[in-house]
Amino acid sequence: MKIGAGLLRWIYPPRCPFCRKIVRSENTLCEECAAKNPLAEPHFYLQLRQRKRAIESAAAYLYRDAVREAIGRMKFRGKQHLALYFAEKLVQTMRNHGMTEFDSVTYVPMTRRALADRGYNQAEEIARKVAKQFGRPCEKLLQKTKENQPQHNLTTPQKRIENVRGVYAPAKRAQIAGKKILLVDDVITTGATMLSCANELYKAGAKEVICVAAAKA
Repeated sequence: MKIGAGLLRWIYPPRCPFCRKIVRSENTLCEECAAKNPLAEPHFYLQLRQRKRAIESAAAYLYRDAVREAIGRMKFRGKQHLALYFAEKLVQTMRNHGMTEFDSVTYVPMTRRALADRGYNQAEEIARKVAKQFGRPCEKLLQKTKENQPQHNLTTPQKRIENVRGVYAPAKRAQIAGKKILLVDDVITTGATMLSCANELYKAGAKEVICVAAAKA
């Protein structure tokens, strides 16, 4: 017997993505979380020193409090559905700042082993939903060639830079040359991971790279 949408909604009511309180509609924050998790400096530039470029960047939220907890649930506890919420907020932020012109979307990759262990790449989950809303292809343009320490375990910007050196490379048969590419991750902290990936895209001939994330530390 099929269960009607109304009954399903009663059994599984929509909840705030951050605190899990019941809300009126899907992908909506409760009033308390909306008030204490404001957008702050959503538009900024990362400095790619190797190429003397300022890379246009954006994030939907600051990486703190309930946002940090929600991203942790998405990343480590199998709550992939949260990617849709963060993708929608990221798209809104990008449109507010005129960041709508690009040829394709890609994401910060994981190693095959890490992907097999987790079962999904949260950056890819967000990227695919962003790409769909803009009507652009989401492509695997990068690969992670070796394991490194998790960036959040490192305490200084220099250690983070060294930790991602030589870790990423263009994916096999990736079509990068001449494209303006949107690069997506879940969190930008110092920017070391994004800048390492962006540098590889530029080395492969990308015309321009834009970096975006669900949250910024």
